[in-house]
Amino acid sequence: MKTLIKNGTIITASEEQQQASDYTPYEGLRMKGRVAKVLLRGEVIVEEGKYVGKPGDGKFIARQTLRSQNSKV
Repeated sequence: MKTLIKNGTIITASEEQQQASDYTPYEGLRMKGRVAKVLLRGEVIVEEGKYVGKPGDGKFIARQTLRSQNSKV
């Protein structure tokens, strides 16, 4: 996956985030740069903050539990 970043400053807001939660710890944080495009396997899937990919483009990656992560150490 490749991400292209544009110059500029943004202030984060939870309603602009692409997530199932209405909360972000970054709320109101001023950040430099923003995502302009995201490419996956050569195809643009995010452009100017909007998902433009097709259903099935992604792949679910199950999160490991903390216990299984610690057992590898």
